[in-house]
Amino acid sequence: MKKIVFYYHHFGGYGHGMRIYSICKALQAIEKHNILVINSGIKQPELGINRFAHVLNLPPITAANSLFQGLKSEGNIKTTLAKRKAILEKIVIKFNPDLAVIEHFPFGRMSLKYEIIAFIDELKKNKCKIYSSVRDLILSKGKKQYFSLFNGIFIHEDPALGFCSDAPQNSVFTGRVHPYDTFTPQKKDKLRESLDLDSKKLIVVSIGGGIDGHELIKKFITIKTRIDKKFPCFLLIFTGKTFPGHKYGLSDNILPHDCKMINFDSHLIEYIQSADLFVSMGGYNSINSHLLTDTPSMIFPRLSDKEQSVRTESFGFKCYDYINISEDDLLSETCSKLSVVSEEKKLSQMNGAKLTAQFIVRALNFKVAKIRLTTTCNLNCPMCSWKYRDQELKEAKVYEILDELAMIYIEEVNFTGGEPTSYPCLEKIIKYAKSKGFKTSLSTNGYDQKSLMQLVRYLDFADISLDSHIEQLNDKIRGKKGAYCATVKSIFYLSENGIKPHINVTVRPDNYKGLHKIIQLFQNQISSISFTIVDATVNQMKELEFSYEQLKEYYFDEVVKILKYSIKYSIKLRITPFYDHFTKLNSLDKLAELLNHKEELLGRFNEIFTLTGKECLMSKANLRINSNGEVSPCCYLDDNQCSLGNINDKPLKEIVMGNKYFNHTFQAKEGLGVCSKCQNGYKKYRNYAN
Repeated sequence: MKKIVFYYHHFGGYGHGMRIYSICKALQAIEKHNILVINSGIKQPELGINRFAHVLNLPPITAANSLFQGLKSEGNIKTTLAKRKAILEKIVIKFNPDLAVIEHFPFGRMSLKYEIIAFIDELKKNKCKIYSSVRDLILSKGKKQYFSLFNGIFIHEDPALGFCSDAPQNSVFTGRVHPYDTFTPQKKDKLRESLDLDSKKLIVVSIGGGIDGHELIKKFITIKTRIDKKFPCFLLIFTGKTFPGHKYGLSDNILPHDCKMINFDSHLIEYIQSADLFVSMGGYNSINSHLLTDTPSMIFPRLSDKEQSVRTESFGFKCYDYINISEDDLLSETCSKLSVVSEEKKLSQMNGAKLTAQFIVRALNFKVAKIRLTTTCNLNCPMCSWKYRDQELKEAKVYEILDELAMIYIEEVNFTGGEPTSYPCLEKIIKYAKSKGFKTSLSTNGYDQKSLMQLVRYLDFADISLDSHIEQLNDKIRGKKGAYCATVKSIFYLSENGIKPHINVTVRPDNYKGLHKIIQLFQNQISSISFTIVDATVNQMKELEFSYEQLKEYYFDEVVKILKYSIKYSIKLRITPFYDHFTKLNSLDKLAELLNHKEELLGRFNEIFTLTGKECLMSKANLRINSNGEVSPCCYLDDNQCSLGNINDKPLKEIVMGNKYFNHTFQAKEGLGVCSKCQNGYKKYRNYAN
């Protein structure tokens, strides 16, 4: 189970906590995660975050005054900060999260920057993926020098809105995050009945969870009896749990008839949906509530800064001044709104919690990205499915891909083709990938040793294709004389320079005999080797189709020899395809199975080529970008029309967290749905029997 930690601080409001609640809920709906939420402020049990995560409340710190100048705690502030630091360090060691989300830093107030930066530094020591989460970047653009601390910054806003145009480069727009489930019309009728409204109008006034808004409440209380003369109404006022009503003389005994004050209710949206008028101060969650219902709206933005007024106007709402508006004008505007049945709102993407969760799940599972730079190749293999295409990724696009892969925190980037050494600026691109912190690898035929000599210092790994230990046969398969000698020299060169490559062998009817001798040829020069049956359907090459006798000889004679040599020289080995239950066995156990249960296995021969319908882990761990921009989850679907997105049409980060890509890769099962096209080239062998 993957481990995720959230850190959030609040100075009285609910906005940060509600976003954490919503994302945790969305994550657990996808699959079970071990989630720890660190609350850096006063306890907020009313939010119910503990339904979806473990909640750890640090010794609380609050703002020193209403202008958020300085910090205070119950005891000495330095002692409190030291205690918190020790707790955070212990969390890194004991919980050891795979991914961390820091809510709203480096945006907004920077009061706790030293604590947060130290926490991030500790997390990074354990290779934790780290993200920032921010509401909508209206005025608070953040401290740019801290953007690089994060793999990505989740901006919980619709990317189509103009006020987000100057967002940080590593931003991921998710859409707006809200905690509410789908509403049902029945709830509206029942709620109005429970309030005994009869024909009264319902006015809901919410000042959010902060400490602002007492002036707004008082003004509506003052004009309540005057509203009743035109529209008999029920005034329902919502505040936060910590709102100091007594401080402003606001208590139940001063409320007029048909007026009620509620400190907190998780079903606020149902009251809003049932209301005839919704009044708020334009906070992030309040705007969500305005947008989610057709209830007529009045918004009185906080006057201490411009954030809420900018947000309000961005969605086409009128801003009202709760300080300077006269009682007569407030009465007139309120009655005008109460005469409206419903109000059309500006459309906005509201599935931010789900998309954020999908991005996080992808980031937790991705390990390797394969970028097909070009279809150009210096060899001419007849079975190649890419040789007749003329495609190449533009250099600028490759840099964009690498930037976006850094947000997802891919561990390794593999460059392939065609033949990647034929791609211009390959050295520059690999160096750039290294600068982003990736492990880099190359899939090559090894023909261009000169290029490899320039690249080897920037590579962590390489895999090379070789199809026979016999020079003439290999050159025939590779379509070029001299291919064998060049590839062998490259393998030895890489090994001598610290990279023991992986060898890819394509198994064909004309080369399957004696393939074990490739292992013997290189002995300690390679790290691993794979043998893969050729797909004869790609270029409709009948001569590449195996007979049953040939396949039987390969699997029960040649593979036995291959296993013996892999054991002798301690070479990691992969045979594809093979019996499903062999996947968890080492070479020694596979060999024992083949030797001791040959007749039984022959009777189940078709199982080698039969897909099991089990979960496909390959699509979760791997990401492939082809030279035409198509994004694919695995090599077996590269040649099929099953595009899950194209980077020339949409940024990669949007593709991987979008429903189409996510639903496929997360739910992928061998041989089902889109994956029914998996291993098409082996279908005819499923009918082979002893």
